[in-house]
Amino acid sequence: MKIYDNLKLGALLFSLLIAAFLSGCEGGTGDIRSGEPTDQGTGSTETSTILSGEITSAAVNSGVVTIDFSLEDEKGNPLPGQHPAFSIAQLQEATQGEPTKWQNYINSTQTVGVDPTGWANITALPGVQPVGTSATQAGYEGSSSAGTLVDHGDGSYTYTYDVVLTNVTTPVAVNYDPSLTHRVTVQVGGHGSPPGNLTYDFRPAGGIVATTRKIVKIESCNECHGQLLAMHGGNRIDVDYCVVCHNPGSSDPHSGNSVNFTNLIHKLHSGATLPSVKAGGEFAIWGYRNTKHDYSDLGLPMDTRNCRKCHDEHDADTPDAEQWRTIVTIEACGSCHDGDDITSPATTHAGGQQTDNSSCISGCHEVGGTAGGVEENHVIGTQEEAKKFRYRILDVYSTAPGEYPRVKFAVTDPTQGSYFYNITSAAPFKDSRSALNIKWAWSTTDYTNTGSGSGPANPMAGNALADAVANGDGTYTFTSATFIPLSATGSGAVFIDGRPRVSIDGKIESIPVKNAIQYFPIDDASPYIRRKIVDIEKCYKCHESVSMHGANRNDNLEVCVVCHNPDNTDAVVRPYTTLGADGKQEEAIQFGWMIHSIHAGDVDNHGFRANGIVVYGHGGSVNDFSHVRFPGDLKKCTNCHEGESYSLPISVDARAVTFHTGTSIDSKDDDTLMSPTAAMCYSCHDNATSQAHMESYGGDFSLTRSEADNGEYNEICGSCHGPGGPVDLKEVLNL
Repeated sequence: MKIYDNLKLGALLFSLLIAAFLSGCEGGTGDIRSGEPTDQGTGSTETSTILSGEITSAAVNSGVVTIDFSLEDEKGNPLPGQHPAFSIAQLQEATQGEPTKWQNYINSTQTVGVDPTGWANITALPGVQPVGTSATQAGYEGSSSAGTLVDHGDGSYTYTYDVVLTNVTTPVAVNYDPSLTHRVTVQVGGHGSPPGNLTYDFRPAGGIVATTRKIVKIESCNECHGQLLAMHGGNRIDVDYCVVCHNPGSSDPHSGNSVNFTNLIHKLHSGATLPSVKAGGEFAIWGYRNTKHDYSDLGLPMDTRNCRKCHDEHDADTPDAEQWRTIVTIEACGSCHDGDDITSPATTHAGGQQTDNSSCISGCHEVGGTAGGVEENHVIGTQEEAKKFRYRILDVYSTAPGEYPRVKFAVTDPTQGSYFYNITSAAPFKDSRSALNIKWAWSTTDYTNTGSGSGPANPMAGNALADAVANGDGTYTFTSATFIPLSATGSGAVFIDGRPRVSIDGKIESIPVKNAIQYFPIDDASPYIRRKIVDIEKCYKCHESVSMHGANRNDNLEVCVVCHNPDNTDAVVRPYTTLGADGKQEEAIQFGWMIHSIHAGDVDNHGFRANGIVVYGHGGSVNDFSHVRFPGDLKKCTNCHEGESYSLPISVDARAVTFHTGTSIDSKDDDTLMSPTAAMCYSCHDNATSQAHMESYGGDFSLTRSEADNGEYNEICGSCHGPGGPVDLKEVLNL
């Protein structure tokens, strides 16, 4: 995985998170590994529905636990005849800086070289701890050890646990305290059947459950992952269930890594950026059938300091979410900041060696403390500074063919009553790397920028910091040095991009300000607005912000498509006279093609693309997305698309996509293109079988420029895949 500065498509789509997750850690009684592993490609599973139900009561008598519950199918019908698995844990109270923590009553010992499932006894594998190394793992009562299940035949059940809470001494001694919050769980389905998880919190002593540990909810995970946590054979789908087994004391004996939920999730989200990984180490967990799952190349598609993305303090369902900033522990902090073991006497930690959590907050990591509170240490300075800038396009003039277009604009500070910046003297615009650009593009049906004089298909551009004229009221006027081409027709767009530069903690940083765009007529009676295909709010579910090209292009997909248009490739930044790292002379960068390709880029783990994608960026940087892992269901087009914009037939405005610019980058006459529908489908399904299918229904992979511009192709894909067709995408993909 490469994290790069310009063309930050990696920041947009980088190998999203926990796509494979645990796929079967070793378990305790009722061994967690007993389930078949789920698909490792996406972090979601192809289950048709989720079973539901309710635990209606739980009681403990002389240490024996009995629960009543019901199960129903997706239509609400009672579901008898099931064989669930069961677990139970207590929530231990916070003491002396220690947080509350779940402790399962059902545990087992896992040992390197001994596989209780009988699949294979290992004696030595690369990266594994010495044979005989043991670790404790929490588990459940299931097929190998069970209590008594009574199926009442009407979808209701009673289960009496085998474990006696007053007699748990090994391998973990658990002191039964009826005043503590306890959680019982029911797990059903998986292995191709619809899954379901039920949880129920209660106090055996009776009374209201006052102490909870609801820090993250599954809906937050599923914003990125669709249906995340369909792990261990596809039957773990709720974080309230996961934490019952992923306790602080549970670890993987093979790698030595903790599988406590806090540690595991933080590390998975941070995989490629962990200090230990950057230093040459790895983060891996050994799971089902002694299979190694290496997460060292995973990365969050946003800044990892966006703690509130998962920990939502404003959600009534997560009343303990604030603990990310109010409770400081060695394990939570060390899960991301793992380059220095602060429990070691040799630590370089400014506070010295810490063997417990008792003094983390007091005097150091409290708000205003010597080391700063957790929240203030996780502030993303560039995002905070971006709130102080707004680009505003106030008017556009002289946009007919042959005219030199002009735009009236301003840069304001919304936090100061829309204060107007003086762009010729204000410090953020005086740094040598500050930028403020005005760019013009056409036509808004599908951009070509023909005649712009900038690359094969880039917009006409100007430097506002150098050439804008002050109007005396805080606004400026910029006049293009180049006229609108005489051949231009339809409508165009003018936009502002750039990057103020601000000092943050002693370092000058580029600030990602949302780009502004406005449409104008060229020879249309009124501006024609480009079609909207993707809703950027859907991008934000995974990415929080969309900032590219050195913080110049930010948070406006309408601006992205101006350059990432059907006529453009990365040829201008490639070593054009030789083949690139991918064996190609260039790569198409049309927005749909590129974004589809990157999302489906994980060729090693069941991505749709056969060959991955490499895009060259600023300065000839090589950006290989062939191992990007999408965290949700790749077939769910509505993850990104607005409405039914994914459906066929494709828009009449869509143009054929250039894949080869011929002997001259600047001339379009000898380009080779792909018909528009074929390009969008082939961007994911890039194999010979798919190509043959597309060609049999009118897709063309070798159009000349004149053939493409004259529409000399006849794609009839919509006749089958369109609304009401025999293979209607909406129906086939369950959208």
